[in-house]
Amino acid sequence: MDKIENLFHAKVESICNDYRNKISALPLWKLDSSLPIEIKVKTLEEKIEYLMDNFKNNNPMYLLFKYDLKLLKDKKHLSLDDFKSLNFDPRYLESMGYNEKQIDVYYEFVGKVKTQL
Repeated sequence: MDKIENLFHAKVESICNDYRNKISALPLWKLDSSLPIEIKVKTLEEKIEYLMDNFKNNNPMYLLFKYDLKLLKDKKHLSLDDFKSLNFDPRYLESMGYNEKQIDVYYEFVGKVKTQL
């Protein structure tokens, strides 16, 4: 189970890094356009942290991976059906804005977890 837990930790970290890189690449005017007025006067790093916190609280994929990670820590005998983050339809991922490459990366992750179970 430790290998699966490591896979989930790496996936959660990867999701956060991808989002951080995406918002860090935005021009400042575009970044500010999505922020409340009280955050617009903060430093760039504080703005990014604010957006990261919102991402962690609202992104369905991130939340499900974190939920499954908590399951792994609480239980040691889990089946594939117990993991909510591993049972997505590709159409759901497409509806969330995932492109074909991101969907392939997701299913590669699912395959790695299946081999560890």
